[in-house]
Amino acid sequence: ALKQSTLALALTQYSATAPLSSWASAHTDFRAASLPQVARRMEATALSADYAEVARRCQILKDALAEAELARVIFSTGHEWQVDLRFREAKMDDGQLPRGKGGFPIINLPSGESFQVPYEGERAGEVSRTEGEIPVAYENAQVIFHVEKNRIVAVSGDEPKAGELRAFFDVDPMRRNIAELALGCNANAVVWGNVLEDEKAGFHWAYGRSEHLGGVVAPEDFTSPDHIEHQDIVYAKDSPIQVASLVLVGADGTNCEVIKDGDYLI
Repeated sequence: ALKQSTLALALTQYSATAPLSSWASAHTDFRAASLPQVARRMEATALSADYAEVARRCQILKDALAEAELARVIFSTGHEWQVDLRFREAKMDDGQLPRGKGGFPIINLPSGESFQVPYEGERAGEVSRTEGEIPVAYENAQVIFHVEKNRIVAVSGDEPKAGELRAFFDVDPMRRNIAELALGCNANAVVWGNVLEDEKAGFHWAYGRSEHLGGVVAPEDFTSPDHIEHQDIVYAKDSPIQVASLVLVGADGTNCEVIKDGDYLI
């Protein structure tokens, strides 16, 4: 069916984004939009956005990421984290998918984010500078991911959730990889439990697989196909934990504060 198509729309239970990305990389004149766990309520929220405006916002944020070598994040809990943005390309999912579109021909619906994979330390003699503490809320529990050299090296906080996560990361070292830093900018998106809409409402990051976004950690790097993960964690408005400050630092040392108390400044 894909061989007969130039456009695929995947409204599925499980995400088809990564396999469709692989297909698109090997086939010309093909594009796809993926929305796993689609819900009718999205018709009144993120899917109803003005996508010309979404694209405009995405471009502004992509340009800001492209000029940065480092991101400094202070969470509403007071924890601090820095993300190494060297050696990577800023990208965006702006909801635009015309035939013949330049760049990567895959989008997620609902659209509206600019993103970048952090430097993952693959260059000889050049360690990643991604480090710090990331607070994560799970229902009634809060845990802290401790990060060094772009890897989650420890999990502390409320038990038993912290113990479950330690066991989860012990299964495969590639699950520990910091895979994405992203800025959702769809003004109609709300946080309600579908991660593909939640992440379009504001700041988020992900761990695990990264090659489909421009990184180097791919399925074959995991010890088993059953271990492959790419999990987003969202800090948008209405999330239990938010971003108190996000500052992008340029190669010349200039600072650009992008988020203050959960709101965009640019």
